Amino acid sequence: MALYTGQDSAIREDNRTDGDAGPVRSAVVVLGMHRSGTSALARTVSLLGCELPRHLLGAAPAQPTGHWEPEEMWAFNDALLAQLGLDWADWRPIGQDLAGLPDYAAQIDRARAFLRAEFGQGSCFVLKEPRLCRLAAFWFEALMAEGVTPLVVMPLRNPCEVAQSLQARDGIATDVGLMMWLRHVLDAEFASRGFRRMACRYEQLLENWAQVAERMGHVLGIVWARDYAEAAADIDAFLNPELHRQQYSDQIALYDPQIPAWVRQTYEILHGWAVKGENEADRARLDAIRNAFDNACLALDWQTLNHTGDGPGIHARAMGQRFAAAEIGRQQALADVAALQGAHERALQAVQDGADQLAAASAQVQGLREELDRLRAAHDAEMTNAGRAMQDARERHAQDLAALVSALEEGKADHKAEQRVRVQAEYTIADHRLQIGRLNEVIEAQRRQLACKQDDVNWLRAFGLAALAYGDRGIRILAQWRRRRFNQELRAAGLFDTEAYLARNDDVARAGHDPLRHFLQNGLPEGRAPL
Repeated sequence: MALYTGQDSAIREDNRTDGDAGPVRSAVVVLGMHRSGTSALARTVSLLGCELPRHLLGAAPAQPTGHWEPEEMWAFNDALLAQLGLDWADWRPIGQDLAGLPDYAAQIDRARAFLRAEFGQGSCFVLKEPRLCRLAAFWFEALMAEGVTPLVVMPLRNPCEVAQSLQARDGIATDVGLMMWLRHVLDAEFASRGFRRMACRYEQLLENWAQVAERMGHVLGIVWARDYAEAAADIDAFLNPELHRQQYSDQIALYDPQIPAWVRQTYEILHGWAVKGENEADRARLDAIRNAFDNACLALDWQTLNHTGDGPGIHARAMGQRFAAAEIGRQQALADVAALQGAHERALQAVQDGADQLAAASAQVQGLREELDRLRAAHDAEMTNAGRAMQDARERHAQDLAALVSALEEGKADHKAEQRVRVQAEYTIADHRLQIGRLNEVIEAQRRQLACKQDDVNWLRAFGLAALAYGDRGIRILAQWRRRRFNQELRAAGLFDTEAYLARNDDVARAGHDPLRHFLQNGLPEGRAPL
């Protein structure tokens, strides 16, 4: 498999320029303690498209897959630390001593030249070397002087695993290794404030590197030059979970009282950042831990602990380092005891305050009980008086109700009698109206009968006069006149319709018959309709 060196930029062309300001350059700076997966992270980033240094430090028995850092950078950083009387395994604070070196500006120029020699004008490269944790402010200044924006990734590993790994590789006591871990992560966190950054756990990288890369792209603003699908084969072949040798449960690092409290508290905070993202509210706690750690370190007699004034040597001063770590632990334990005593005293005071408040509350409750008894007695008296008044009112109401019932009964009797009279009168009136109606019908019938008889009398008179005057001819004329009058009455009464009859009986119309006469003589017997 060909070695991918990351010569393609991790920032694509459409993200490289910013107006006329020239190329935008950035460096993914891996700020992680020794033995914390910094090499694995640096190589993964390079396989996604970030440029590697031109001169790589080779592999080693403890690092068989390679370091993926500049070959000479560890020597550069060791020289800086040596100027401060420190080495890579020291865990004393640097403070402002580095910026106060007489050749500080020249050292910055050397660092800038080193960056140009290793990365040229690369638009995005990866810079990794564990000593960067102690010297981050120095290298940030050099990077920004070169026009490179630092993008910080803080790999995190269980401090117990780191201490065991250092012991296996370098023979460093685990209690000293824990102090080294604490110093490196505290310095790295403090120096990288104000820059884009994120924390990730070594286990997260091994279990799901693509998810870590996705978070880095989102938080740091990187668009990787290589797609995940393109880089997957290389990254999967490189990352080897079997190299994660020393493994400890997080429960030990977080809750084991034998682990210094500052280590446990710091790991808890950074572990939360790696899982859920950074919480700026945690910075105050980290500041308090770092300040207490610095003060405890400054209080130690390091000249005596090192047994020599010729500068630190890991093996020569191993016992002194262990004693210093134990002394830090003792001071922290004393501080914890003092804190617990303070908490105990505050708890006792809180208990006393609570007892005072309880006594005051008890007195108040007693006063309330007495007031309640007084109110209950007054209430009982009022209820007795109210009961008596209610009984009197009930008796008066019963008397009034009895009188009202008696009056109502009397009224009901009068009402029933009145009702019977009213009903009888209505029956009588109805009977009278019926009789009047019948009389009216009789009168109307007699009036019609009288009218008919009057017509007969009139007709007979006319018939007699006609007979006397004209004989048979007069009688015929009078009969025709009566028929015409009868016909007129039928039509006027709506009992016969001439036009409708002729329209319905065209034989009568063709023969020229009188419609009414034809109906009376022929149509009616034949069942023809008159209308």
